[in-house]
Amino acid sequence: MWIGGEKRAERTVELAPGREAEARLEFDAPAPGAYAGTVRLVPGDALAADDARHFAVNVPEPVPVLLVGAAAEERDAAFYRAAALAPPGLAARRRLRITRATKEDLVARPLALYRAVLLAGASGLGPGHWKALGDYVEEGGGIAVFAATGAKAEEAASPEAARVLPVTPLGPAAAAADGLCLEVAEARHPLFAAFAGGRGGDLAGAVFRSFVDSAPARTPGAVSVLARFRSLAAGGGGGGGGRPALVERRLGIGRVLWFGGRLAGDASDFALRPSFPLFAHALVAYLTGETRVPREVAPGEVLRGVAEPQAGGVRVEWVGPPGTPTVSGKVDARSRVFTLADTELPGVYEARYELGGTLRRATFAVNPDPKGSDLARLGADELAGRLAGLPVEVREGGGSSGALARVVEGGAADWLPSALLVLVMVLLACESWLAART
Repeated sequence: MWIGGEKRAERTVELAPGREAEARLEFDAPAPGAYAGTVRLVPGDALAADDARHFAVNVPEPVPVLLVGAAAEERDAAFYRAAALAPPGLAARRRLRITRATKEDLVARPLALYRAVLLAGASGLGPGHWKALGDYVEEGGGIAVFAATGAKAEEAASPEAARVLPVTPLGPAAAAADGLCLEVAEARHPLFAAFAGGRGGDLAGAVFRSFVDSAPARTPGAVSVLARFRSLAAGGGGGGGGRPALVERRLGIGRVLWFGGRLAGDASDFALRPSFPLFAHALVAYLTGETRVPREVAPGEVLRGVAEPQAGGVRVEWVGPPGTPTVSGKVDARSRVFTLADTELPGVYEARYELGGTLRRATFAVNPDPKGSDLARLGADELAGRLAGLPVEVREGGGSSGALARVVEGGAADWLPSALLVLVMVLLACESWLAART
């Protein structure tokens, strides 16, 4: 394995014909940054195109997050979030840098220093707090409001609060006797990607005995209900069933999320379930734009990266493998996505852009499909193209045999699968070479 032109690891494996073998190669990144490398078979075989595999890894800086909570229940909720996002004893592996704060810090601290602000409750915030939060979101920040005790009606009704909140809080409410669970309303939303196909635990397994009721704000096109509460009672209705649980609002180039479930021990068991840490991380990743994107594509596919919220409109330069020109582009102002379409040549591609006086890098790998060397997968037209100039006739085969071909000179009359035909052609070539030497 080579990284940055330097060999970092190697393994020897025994590989029998027609069999598979696995080799584990490890590299400890010394610091955050973009790393790219190649894993190569030494010595290679007769088909050099699949003897090397490129890879790209981006080790991020810890993401600064401000966690705010003051009241008793809010402190409990803040504790659960801090433990889920940055577990004690795992400081060296943390992806987030959590700063605990009080509500007064919302106006005393420059919020632009943080990629996300998590509010463990919405009560006790005045117009000055909401104005600071609104300005922060419009400039690309992300806020998650965990309802806890909710917000008083007069506080939530202020113009500054209404500008930010995706809901109108209606106050604490008790669930039906059997409790409530979460029901995802927007399954394709990036926040739920980690739970697709049953991975990451079951969000619907948590039981809520009370919640903070709310009504979605009436802002066309800017507010979306991502999940609702569903009653566990027979029929699924009543006692809070159908009420909003997770609501999103887009404001400027930032996002605000409202979660109406309470985390105190007498209110729900969500914070104690395995799915909660993953949910907390997915929520912060979505708010901060740390959405996972494919770092490897096949030749001809589009490379896509996601920049920081403040990077909209910034110029991007793509540097590819030797023989490819440098390509310039821009980060899309709204989606923060930057792309490269010209990826025909396999290798490592790097996107570079400057933000706040710092050069940012993101690396990607382009690799051919390893199955592309399986000639049995070729269609008749593609096989005919590869055998152009040779005395063969090609037609489509049936079932899993792929394209069939036969030699039309030299007496070979039977149709042969494409892979076997190549062996025949090799034997004929060897025969011609031996005949020339005798």
